[in-house]
Amino acid sequence: MWVVGGICGRGVCVPQVYLTHILQIRNPTTTSRELTPALKDMLGVENVWCDTRTEQSSQKFVLWAGYLLEAKRDFEDVLSSRRFSFSILVHSDTSAPLVDFLSSSSVLQVRSDCPPKRLLEFLSSESGSAAHQSAEAVASTKEQEEAALSAVREALGAKHVIRVCSSYDQVWFLVGVVLWLAVVVVGGVFSFLCGGAVS
Repeated sequence: MWVVGGICGRGVCVPQVYLTHILQIRNPTTTSRELTPALKDMLGVENVWCDTRTEQSSQKFVLWAGYLLEAKRDFEDVLSSRRFSFSILVHSDTSAPLVDFLSSSSVLQVRSDCPPKRLLEFLSSESGSAAHQSAEAVASTKEQEEAALSAVREALGAKHVIRVCSSYDQVWFLVGVVLWLAVVVVGGVFSFLCGGAVS
């Protein structure tokens, strides 16, 4: 892609902020952290992360980010400023699907060789809407979990209380906490009444 006076080839005009990011792609010192804000804003997601365990993975992410930013107009036209409640994790595992949503963690996993068109198809499809709804449900459950753990900490006088079961068992965990708290409250009332009767 050639850039002249802020106008990109293929007849697409790119705002200066995105033009700057695209030009940075050509710079080998550009880091993934410099590109994620623009991607987050363009895709309308909660966050964008990448696998930075190796230099090669980081470079693949930078290149992938460049391809996506060049397709900014396509994303704007199709998504129309939609917002999603999930985050995106970009990785280099070629054995995984190009796009894979993990409903239990509100994360959309995207391979670093995923074409922009494929990601756009997912975000604009029913699958994208379902992922958004699932992520909202997960966020609501996490809020309930935090409230439940806070109540348990207070009841036990403990400094820390954590959940150690799988997120797939989160519902049963919440049910168990509610039942435990009910027993604690009823037991406390019973002890109070018995103590009052004895005195």
